[in-house]
Amino acid sequence: GIEGAMPGGLLKVVRTPEEAAQVRSDLARESHPVAENAESGVAIAADTLGGLEALAFECREAKIPIHEASVGPIGRPTVIRVATVKDPTHRAVLAFNVSILPDAQPEGEAGPVRIFRSEVMYRVIEEYGKWREERQRALQVQRRLELVHPAKLQILPGNVFRASKPAIVGVRVIGGTLRAGVRLMRLDGTEIGMLRSLQREGISVAQAEEGSELAAAIEGAIVGRNVQEGDLLLVAVPESAARALHKQELTPSETAILEEVVR
Repeated sequence: GIEGAMPGGLLKVVRTPEEAAQVRSDLARESHPVAENAESGVAIAADTLGGLEALAFECREAKIPIHEASVGPIGRPTVIRVATVKDPTHRAVLAFNVSILPDAQPEGEAGPVRIFRSEVMYRVIEEYGKWREERQRALQVQRRLELVHPAKLQILPGNVFRASKPAIVGVRVIGGTLRAGVRLMRLDGTEIGMLRSLQREGISVAQAEEGSELAAAIEGAIVGRNVQEGDLLLVAVPESAARALHKQELTPSETAILEEVVR
């Protein structure tokens, strides 16, 4: 019946089964899927089929992959499906001139999916583009924080507070950003232990920037045996992390230290 017709779709009148078969054949040949069925991509929605096709065209022009497309209001099932898309920057619904059903609003406003809706098509594309760039930058920062980062430090002479179990010494960060929880090694590649914690003026800190001087607790280090006052140490960057870091934007100092570690 006509209740199943798509807004903006083409209606044809047929009088015989043969005409119906011909129309179905013609439509199948003439129609082109709006959605690309990409493994990862955004969902798009519009109020009519023509609007959906126009939105799909603008998405392709902007290099935005499309995972699914629909005509009509945006409901919770669409938002839930989009939330499972692999790429976090594609967890979005681009909506042109359609409403958002009440059951989809909590998911789309406070959840992992963003809904970009407007009655002006270019604004939908523009707003999503800005959000995608911001999301990409945030993800890059997050990935950097999850990686073991290169850093170089020196054990300050005359600043040995405990020789072992763990060794507690004063250090100066020569380059990079020093974070607690990393393994340390000498310049010849010999590992000396784990940097358990950092303290500045008696207060624990998670990291220390280049030029900082503070106390470091190093599990496994024995001052006078496997490490000496004045020694230069490097963060032991695993090979997998080193490969990932080469794809990140490192400071000149971090790049130079990483080269020391992997050579």
